[in-house]
Amino acid sequence: MSVKLRVREVAEGRGFTNARELADAAKISYTTAYAYWNDRSENFSRTVLGKICHALGVHVYALVDDDFSFTTTELAQNRSGPPVGKGRRKSLQ
Repeated sequence: MSVKLRVREVAEGRGFTNARELADAAKISYTTAYAYWNDRSENFSRTVLGKICHALGVHVYALVDDDFSFTTTELAQNRSGPPVGKGRRKSLQ
């Protein structure tokens, strides 16, 4: 699955012209804003995304684009083995 940040596209739609303006509005460093602006960040900070969303006045979903093109049925068919997480509770008899 590929995830792409749409920060630049959304920011430009909101009137921002560059990463410097976004950095100032979101109160984050320019290098961080530049990485998010150009989709060059491998790991996303929830705090930084929150600041960017607040500065742009959008929900985080507006900034993240993914390739979820499968259906729930396809996901279930591709899953092998038991569910991950806590096991089933044994009934008390």
